[in-house]
Amino acid sequence: METISNISTVPFSLERICIVKKASCGFVVVFAAVTLLSAGAARAEQDGTRFRGGIALDGGALITPNVTMEGIGLQGDLGVQINNAIGVYAVPGFDVLFGSAAGLNLKFAVLADYTFAGDALTIGIGPDFGAFVAIGSSAAAGGSQYGGRLHLAWDAVVSSGTERARRKALVIAVDARFLVGPSASVSVNGSSASESSSGFTFSPTLSIGYEAF
Repeated sequence: METISNISTVPFSLERICIVKKASCGFVVVFAAVTLLSAGAARAEQDGTRFRGGIALDGGALITPNVTMEGIGLQGDLGVQINNAIGVYAVPGFDVLFGSAAGLNLKFAVLADYTFAGDALTIGIGPDFGAFVAIGSSAAAGGSQYGGRLHLAWDAVVSSGTERARRKALVIAVDARFLVGPSASVSVNGSSASESSSGFTFSPTLSIGYEAF
């Protein structure tokens, strides 16, 4: 009788174990779903004011009325990311000039930019200041100028932290500087020479660098 009694309780025990296992599995699934949704909501809410900074290698041209020079150098940025879309920052930099004349180009801008398209694209604009001097065998130029800068950037690779709103990116950018103010340039071509005491300077550049914003 004892053996029959033990056998008769086996189905009940197995049934109870199955019920417990199903309940446990259901709880795990629900808990995982709630956790993922909470994490996604928390990430979506991560925004706000924070420090931003970066550094980039750039190359381009400095085009004055009579002399065109190429340049390569470094530029940084340091400022504030107001939220995930808007940033304001200073951009100091320098270029070593070569080509028709060799020299140094110092530049400084203050930009406000807007990031969109899922953190992939950035457009910025702001005032720009620069001073340059270059001397060559057939050309010379120098000046201290002011104007504006247009900044277009592609955040080619972007990573976002799980605990902070700051993003880190490999950035490829194109900048266009439009400058006016006191400058002088001289170009000698054979027996003729051309001279300008003031005028418009245009400087397009391409840069690649690291940005935390």
